[in-house]
Amino acid sequence: MRRADICMATGLLFVGLLVLFVIIPAEADGDTWSGVSPLFFPTLIVAGFSIASAGLLARAVMRPGAYDGMEAPMKLQNFGFFLLACSIILAAVFLIHAVGFVWGGPVLVIALMLFMGERSLLRIVLMSVVPVLVIYFFVTKLLNAPLP
Repeated sequence: MRRADICMATGLLFVGLLVLFVIIPAEADGDTWSGVSPLFFPTLIVAGFSIASAGLLARAVMRPGAYDGMEAPMKLQNFGFFLLACSIILAAVFLIHAVGFVWGGPVLVIALMLFMGERSLLRIVLMSVVPVLVIYFFVTKLLNAPLP
């Protein structure tokens, strides 16, 4: 049994139960609605998340030798790359908030493609600009919904 599995499963279960029993009920207002409650799908998703976390915790406790002889799934260098990728995404989220989806979206894709090692200028431009424009026109023109 890996301590990491027990710690992670316990943390995820705690977060799931916190959301289920504290955060979602705090957002419930007395409004009336027709059909399914707006809290139904978030509750369903978080309940599934909590059940999966409880399953991971049970497996980690009941099968302590399941990982004997296996090396760590992520080395420290890989974890550093993961944190750097998360930092790039977080910076892009702030940029999208500041300058909008049309300008911030391509910057996010370009930054991640460069980080992952892509160097073809044509691929970078096509994969960063075309999907953002398609999403922008689909959401704003067809769905009549605003984008940041």
